[in-house]
Amino acid sequence: MTPPLIGIDIDDTIAFWPPDGVSLAVPEEDAVEVLQRWTEESIVRIVYITSRKQKRREETESWLKQYGFPRADHVLYEEDIPGGKPLALNQRGAFALVDDMPRTLEAAVAAGLTGYWHNIPKNGHMAPAASHPGLHPWQAWRELDLMVRLHVRAG
Repeated sequence: MTPPLIGIDIDDTIAFWPPDGVSLAVPEEDAVEVLQRWTEESIVRIVYITSRKQKRREETESWLKQYGFPRADHVLYEEDIPGGKPLALNQRGAFALVDDMPRTLEAAVAAGLTGYWHNIPKNGHMAPAASHPGLHPWQAWRELDLMVRLHVRAG
């Protein structure tokens, strides 16, 4: 059986990015390890999805490789997702989106995806409705790992 597909945002989800780009970015604690385990254990297939422009493709994909992030089915950039992240993921049959932006995740949930909100301090002022069904906040990658595994097992 083919593992389900999950969309993983890049900026402020797998790493905190300085304004000048990838030169100083380092992965979030446990992000590489969790994503590697998911692919090695066939828990999920990954598509990296970002609002970055195509002109940043080389530096972005080089950074992913440099830090050992697993290969993905796709890396989608802003120009690849004209209808937004939820539509792009639905078209590819994904079950969920992992992102740091509550509005994007609320749209994903409205489109039938599960949303995993990276609840980081800089986005606290944009918190989604606490009772928003289908939207699951998390802070540490190990916490997200457990949530996704439970979701996939439950089918």
